[in-house]
Amino acid sequence: MLDLKTFLVLVLEMCGIAGFNFEDKDLVKKMCDSIWHRGPDDFGYYSDKFCTIGNRRLSIIDLKNGKQPIHNEDKTIWVVFNGEIYNFLDIKDELEKRGHNFYTNTDTEIIAHAYQEYKEDCVKLFRGMFAFCVYDLNEKKLFLARDRTGKKPLYYVDNNEKFLFASELKALLCDEELKREINLEAVHHYLTFGYVPTPLTILNGIKKLEPGHYLIFKGNTITIEKYWDINFNEIKSSEEYFASRIHEILKDSVKIRLIADVPIGAFLSGGIDSSIVVGLMSKLTDNVKTFSIGFDEKDFDELKYAKIASEKFNTQHKEFNVNVNLIKDIPFIMNQFDEPFVDPSALPTYYLCKLTREYVKVALSGDGGDEIFAGYTRYNPWDQDKVVNFYKFMPSFLKTGFSKISGLTYNKTGNNFFRKFKKINDLSSMNKEERWMSKLNLFNEEEKRDLYVETPNVPGSFNVLNYHFKNCNSKNFLNKMLYADMKTFLLDDGLVKVDRMSMLNSLEVRNPFLDTYVIDLASGIPAYLKIKNGMNKYILKKAFSDLLPKEILERGKQGFDVPIKHWIKDELRDLINAELINDIKHRNFFNSNYVKKIIEEHNSDRRDNSRRIWSLLMLELWNKIYIDKINAKKIKL
Repeated sequence: MLDLKTFLVLVLEMCGIAGFNFEDKDLVKKMCDSIWHRGPDDFGYYSDKFCTIGNRRLSIIDLKNGKQPIHNEDKTIWVVFNGEIYNFLDIKDELEKRGHNFYTNTDTEIIAHAYQEYKEDCVKLFRGMFAFCVYDLNEKKLFLARDRTGKKPLYYVDNNEKFLFASELKALLCDEELKREINLEAVHHYLTFGYVPTPLTILNGIKKLEPGHYLIFKGNTITIEKYWDINFNEIKSSEEYFASRIHEILKDSVKIRLIADVPIGAFLSGGIDSSIVVGLMSKLTDNVKTFSIGFDEKDFDELKYAKIASEKFNTQHKEFNVNVNLIKDIPFIMNQFDEPFVDPSALPTYYLCKLTREYVKVALSGDGGDEIFAGYTRYNPWDQDKVVNFYKFMPSFLKTGFSKISGLTYNKTGNNFFRKFKKINDLSSMNKEERWMSKLNLFNEEEKRDLYVETPNVPGSFNVLNYHFKNCNSKNFLNKMLYADMKTFLLDDGLVKVDRMSMLNSLEVRNPFLDTYVIDLASGIPAYLKIKNGMNKYILKKAFSDLLPKEILERGKQGFDVPIKHWIKDELRDLINAELINDIKHRNFFNSNYVKKIIEEHNSDRRDNSRRIWSLLMLELWNKIYIDKINAKKIKL
């Protein structure tokens, strides 16, 4: 636990980093300026004939001598750092005992000395969120690492001629020698998931470093190693024990994230996870500030529940209501992702961060709670498996008859009953892993073949998830789903969304649920306690049953979504029916007749194709900005 003395000396920073394996002061400044929003408070760099590294700094506690890059005593080790190491004082005490001398109170300097003492193993000591680069002058080596869950991004280029890295892809593209060649495998997976899965990026020759990994660049050679992974070694104990430990560990995780010399608030959706974070904050500090966002469309609005939580915990609450005027900002907002990105909740997330930044510089969120405690309905076996198993026992003549009728009827009318029956029929021929995959598809493999003008010769998207299923050390299927989601959906959708939108507003977001200790505890809890008697998050709800209001404990799962179904049929209808079709014809990559078909299905209410259409619109926006090089501010929807 941290005492008041710790609060007074702690210096934490959120930043953007960039660098490469040659000397060019102008390029590193250009790269860092491109990610100015990640660190508007300061800029610094180090350069010699072997290496150049730079940093943009957002100071949470602004110390005069906290300027990056930071070095060790003899200036043979230099560090640029994006993130926070919450346990750095404990590490510092040990390093001082070993004879290290410090010239700052920053967590950045800990990395320099810890690397000097422990080399690559230093990263295993760090509790926090981070992406950093260490330049070792003696060995002429770059050492890069990314935190365990990928809260902080890290891109790199290796084209056999030069090595570059940065917090965002746009910084790498400041090097005009880099070719902007579209990665067809990345596009293929994007059309399935709505994001480009790590380690791929949308451009050939550029990759994302995977979470829990580090990279060494030395002698023009890249070596990548895994230093951490989720371990599902279940512990045998009582429900009461797990509930007590969850409460204790999460409270400590929230407490350690309340450290700063700037105002701190919290996002409050009124869901289980954000309400737990706010409830614990209210026990640890006074005058908690909370922020929520809502919509005119009541089906998407959660302000009612956020208000219940706010009143329960006596917070200083601010609300922001989003209306359709945000459509004009879509190109500007989506440009910040550097890659095509479907999740439309990025739009209200941007406004939530913008509102929050007016009052505080740091905000806590409930991200990660669903993935480690099984919050999504798709984890519940009743969602598909039991229905499919029931279907398998139906007489074959009934299945054959219904299958024929459902296909014919759906093609003519789009009747939901027959569409669902057809889906169950298709699911019955799949294994568990394939059925799980089907829940996540925007376009399945068959639909993508219809969509393409010429199908690219790339691996199927099922391989992405199957890779993670196989790497999970648990045989329990729920744990496999949680593991795969942590490595894909949370990493490349949820965390990317919050990182880009918060950093665009120079707001730091901290995630108590994604603390190393919380994940280690949750992964040791038996799967049957995460979903019990059909209740998702059973053990988490039990742990906080005395803290949360009854209305929040008992409410169903509601995702942070936006009404794009209505936008596509109304405000964006002319644009999609005309310009999107023309753009797709111009690219000659997608079948414009198939695109017309899914648009007509949507507009006639035969099928909700909103996310499919949105994915094509976002991909075309990305093409305009990054391939055609049209300024995002000049694109009007």
